[in-house]
Amino acid sequence: MLTVSETGTQVRDNQAVASPRTRIGRRVRRNERPSVGIAVARTGAWIAAVIGQVVHIIDPKTGSVRRTLRFEDDVDEFGSTPDGTKAVSVVGDTVTRWDTGSWTVVAEYHIDKEMRATSKARWSPDGSLLAVVTDDQRLRILDEPGWAALTELRLDSEIHGCAWLDDSRLVVVGGRGVYWLAFQRP
Repeated sequence: MLTVSETGTQVRDNQAVASPRTRIGRRVRRNERPSVGIAVARTGAWIAAVIGQVVHIIDPKTGSVRRTLRFEDDVDEFGSTPDGTKAVSVVGDTVTRWDTGSWTVVAEYHIDKEMRATSKARWSPDGSLLAVVTDDQRLRILDEPGWAALTELRLDSEIHGCAWLDDSRLVVVGGRGVYWLAFQRP
C-alpha cells in the first residue's frame, strides 16, 4: 500500500503511520474537506492522486512520485483517455489538457457557467469525445480539441453518471433507470 500526502511524502505500509489525532499538513475546517480522488491510466503507466489543489503523478511500478501538478483551486475532476496518452483536469472554469508523456500542458479552455459544475466526465474509447454530466442534470457530448457541445440531453429526472460502451453508444444512469443511447457524429 502506498499513501501520498499533500506534499508528496510517501508512507509505505511497513512504516509507522501517525495516529488519527495527529495534525496533518493543512487545517481543515469542520464540514470542509479537500477534494480527493484517484485516476488510473488503463495502460497502467501512471496513477494520479488528487488531494485538494495538488495532483501527484505516481509510477505504479516503483511507487515514486514522477511529477506534482499544483493548482490555485481544488481540482474538480481529473481523468485520462482510454489509451492513457492524454489527461484532463477541471479546476473551476478551466479545463486543461495534458500530454501524459511529458506532463506538459497541451491546451487550456475556459468553460461556460453551465459547464462549471461538472460532476462526471468520461472519454470516448478513441479519446476524441467527452461525455459530461453537469449539475444542471444535462448530458453533453463535447468534441475535442475545442470542447464544442455536439449534442445535449436532459431527462425528466436526475442523471447520476455515464459510460461509453464503444465509440457510438453510451449508457446513462438516471434517477428513474438506466438509459442506452446511440450517438452519431454530425
